[in-house]
Amino acid sequence: MRADWHRRPRAGYAAAMVRPCASSLLLGVALAQPGCRQDPWHHSAQAALGALEHAARRGDVDGIYYLLDERSRWSIATLARTHGEAVRTIEQAFPPSARPQALARFVGATDEPAFAAELARRRHWLETLRASSPLPGQIRCDAWKRCGFTGLERELGELVENATHHLASVKDSASAYEAGKRLEPR
Repeated sequence: MRADWHRRPRAGYAAAMVRPCASSLLLGVALAQPGCRQDPWHHSAQAALGALEHAARRGDVDGIYYLLDERSRWSIATLARTHGEAVRTIEQAFPPSARPQALARFVGATDEPAFAAELARRRHWLETLRASSPLPGQIRCDAWKRCGFTGLERELGELVENATHHLASVKDSASAYEAGKRLEPR
């Protein structure tokens, strides 16, 4: 491993936690090294709040997924799946001239952390967090001491509901485009 690994640009919070451990995985060394973490969860409300404030100050949108509570992560997974299905439907069934406008509503990232980062950029979540500091009451810890930020839960719920409706309209439009193709003379 290069001696300056900590100075290189990072892909976010998760990369910062995994990068020092990568060489130990390759060498077969146990993950008991200092600085190696297998799970990205914070195990106290204070640690989660501190990490969230640190990410907001640094502008780390790539790591925002790892700062959310489990319900918010599930909402992001649902959104990623819904957006992915809509993007695939648009690319397969819509005519090329209609695709750009239809695709503009959807995030094309496939995995949840990348999806959350793109959503955070589009919705300006970190700017909002910088403007109003998160409160300790917005951190939830579950029975396994996994703590995360709950302040986006309501917004994510609304986004899931909207995405479901958008997907239904995309499927209706795709059906109409397919029906139109069958009616065209050959």
